[in-house]
Amino acid sequence: MDDIVALRVELANGQRRFLLTWGRLADPIDPTSLIDLVQPQLRKFDLGSEITRVELCATLQDAASAPYFYEALFHMCQQKIPYGEGYGTWAAETLRKMRDGSELYYLGEPRS
Repeated sequence: MDDIVALRVELANGQRRFLLTWGRLADPIDPTSLIDLVQPQLRKFDLGSEITRVELCATLQDAASAPYFYEALFHMCQQKIPYGEGYGTWAAETLRKMRDGSELYYLGEPRS
């Protein structure tokens, strides 16, 4: 799994929404932990319909057509991941923020 990942949210009305978040913190390989962490927070966003499925996208490109993709990616890329000595503290704090929904970047509804 990559450091920054896209999640696809499928809705009961047949539409899709996307989010960006940090990928390796819940589990470095298995996306199930990440999805389980994110799913309860999705009710904070006005997605437009009930959620039927949440899945990890194969690449960020899958979400690139979402309205706020580049803004969210730019914001996330401004945050330095402190590999090495400070990584554990950063990872624990970022994971806590993900659990409360503040490190989930909703990419908006598709333009019609």
